[in-house]
Amino acid sequence: MIGIEIRAPQVGGVHQVITPEALEFLELLAREFGPRRKALLQRRREVQQCLRDGARPDFLPETRPIREGKWTVAPAPADLNDRQVEITGRSSAR
Repeated sequence: MIGIEIRAPQVGGVHQVITPEALEFLELLAREFGPRRKALLQRRREVQQCLRDGARPDFLPETRPIREGKWTVAPAPADLNDRQVEITGRSSAR
């Protein structure tokens, strides 16, 4: 177990929520996903710095076949093609 340290003020009923089983579960999550979480956060910092330095976002290269493929979407429903809205600028609530 990696051990979890809780640095929050004690509140009433905390032991009903933060049970030994809950702490064990949190340890399991930290052990299983902690390294990946840290790597993703580091990657986020690197990307953010690149953007601050002027880099422009772009599409992932592996999605090129999708973007350049010949595909279409279904037509919009008729009620969306003939949208009529009356705008009066007056509130109906009086």
